[in-house]
Amino acid sequence: MQNGKFIVQLEKSESVGETLRELANFLEDRDTIDRLLEARGDFLTLRFGSENDGAFEEFPPPRWNVDSPAGRPLTLTSQHLFFQTAAGFDFPGLIEEVLQRMMDLQIMEGEMAPLGSYAFGGLLREAPSEWSALYTEYLKNLVRFDLFNDGEEVDPIAIAVQTHGWTEETLDLLAVRMFPCQGRGGGEAFQIFRDEYGLNEALEEEELEGAFDGALRREIEDLEDPGLDQLFWSCGYDPHGGAPAPGEAGTPCDELLWSLVREYLVLDDEEFDYY
Repeated sequence: MQNGKFIVQLEKSESVGETLRELANFLEDRDTIDRLLEARGDFLTLRFGSENDGAFEEFPPPRWNVDSPAGRPLTLTSQHLFFQTAAGFDFPGLIEEVLQRMMDLQIMEGEMAPLGSYAFGGLLREAPSEWSALYTEYLKNLVRFDLFNDGEEVDPIAIAVQTHGWTEETLDLLAVRMFPCQGRGGGEAFQIFRDEYGLNEALEEEELEGAFDGALRREIEDLEDPGLDQLFWSCGYDPHGGAPAPGEAGTPCDELLWSLVREYLVLDDEEFDYY
């Protein structure tokens, strides 16, 4: 490693493993990181590539045919490609160690990307069932330390959904983004996921509907500062404007969300009206 550049042979697991260990040691060296931040401004840039004739050549960003729910192309880097490759090998605990050190540093790697965002994009493309729980921890950690960025933290979820479809794991991620990690744009992002990413069709499956219901309840009940009326409103469900009666909301997603509005917000509200 030199100045945030990591030379690796992606086709060889031992090279990827050595690079992960090198990265973990680098992230532990706060003096070196501080010098890089001082020299380059506010961002720590991590780049992965090969060495040809003594020259570093960064891997080109992966060409994934996905867009973010905001309708813009995803910001892709060589880090996405490196971590997707790493996720395909068996490195017990090593990737988690690297990610934990990224979380502990609480710094940025791009104007809109806290350190770790690009890594999780690659990991969630490879195996959301393995990495969604740790990504949830990462998102909540960003909120806790005021590093959360609305735009960038939609991207890994979009990568997971567009690659693997709606599963229990991707529904868990959406529930986290809707409530504890909504930020300023999570409600709008949810509406786009709902309306344009096939969520209603997915929730016609009883098992997935039950999984999403359970995930939403878990996140709602774990909120330390609920503010549920505003959170539901941001997602497109205004508890102060009345609600459709049970069975009258229309789509599976709307039925589920309105049932939660009624349960968590209006059971004790005598002025609440159905329409």
